[in-house]
Amino acid sequence: MRFCRRLAKRAEEQLSLPIEAKGQLVRVGCSVGVAVANPEETPQDLLNRADAAMYQVKQARSRGR
Repeated sequence: MRFCRRLAKRAEEQLSLPIEAKGQLVRVGCSVGVAVANPEETPQDLLNRADAAMYQVKQARSRGR
């Protein structure tokens, strides 16, 4: 799980780098939620947990964590 979190953080950092578009620097951001699949859950269950994890990241970031 720690590897997944590091990979998610790296993806967030790379996607947050400024991009030049039509001569102007544009900044975008993203939040990545990590969830590990359990054999008994459905794909929708996994997606719901990953979505919830993403919103936890967003909330923590807005609180300055």
